Amino acid sequence: MTSKSLLKTYLSNWPALLVFSFGFYFVILELVQYDFAYLPGDLTDGRFNLYILEHFYRYFFVGDVLSSSYWDAPFMYPQESTISFSDNLLGTASIYALFRMLGYSLYTSFQLWFCILTMLNFFASYLFCKKITNDKYSGAIGAAVFTFSIALLAQYSHAQMFARFPIL
Repeated sequence: MTSKSLLKTYLSNWPALLVFSFGFYFVILELVQYDFAYLPGDLTDGRFNLYILEHFYRYFFVGDVLSSSYWDAPFMYPQESTISFSDNLLGTASIYALFRMLGYSLYTSFQLWFCILTMLNFFASYLFCKKITNDKYSGAIGAAVFTFSIALLAQYSHAQMFARFPIL
């Protein structure tokens, strides 16, 4: 793909880029703050999901966990297969692990994981809505509703609910 055709693609999708920029700035950055001072999710769910993501990173990329199996995370001892009782975040944990491998702290990696999932939610829904309506404006509006609507604010306290793009 040439740079001219890439620029043409970006310019033809300007409504989506504009709506995403506004939604990300006014919704997502309000949750984590502009200086990344807050973690997304509530106190318990956010910590638990951060633990699961960090366990994934340490088990598969660092190798310094105390368990012999990924599913046997070292909490709720002596119960085995503790991760299989809840959300395991296997589908998106590699995004978190990428930021950890790049040297970010576990908190910043969690925040960046949340931001990337928001971006994937928006653009997956934009492509879907644009495809079914054949209109870039209604695609951008549909993606905004799917990603930034007020009905979703209650789900932002549950970090395991962030990744919604696979349902499309």
